[in-house]
Amino acid sequence: MTADWTLAVAPTADDPLASDLVLRDGDLVALTGADSVLQSVRLALTTAPGTDPLDPGFGFDGLRVLAEETNPELARERLRVAVIAVLRRDPRIRRVLDVRVDDATGPGRALTVNVAFETHTGTTVPATLTTGVERA
Repeated sequence: MTADWTLAVAPTADDPLASDLVLRDGDLVALTGADSVLQSVRLALTTAPGTDPLDPGFGFDGLRVLAEETNPELARERLRVAVIAVLRRDPRIRRVLDVRVDDATGPGRALTVNVAFETHTGTTVPATLTTGVERA
């Protein structure tokens, strides 16, 4: 007799935004609601498009924008559009309210992206996402 084992997360209060897991201080912690959506957005923004074999459309095309665009204003706008595409792809996001890409400041190459969106539950989620490598 064999037993099949799988990892399962118990539903949390019938959350329509679903739940996910994150590793914090060596423990698996359940994320729910807007935190779960933000984790998915962060993952998408750090994944190159076409690298997920199960979902080739998943990912962020920002690296190509930075490599191709020489005009800083156009690069910022193309990055903003690429972030909007990531947000629109998540079925839990009803509406994108605001996306701002701030220039990298200081010695690092980090970009700060400020987003605000509305989920299908009517919750407005503002977030600041920083990408890139900071140098001291």
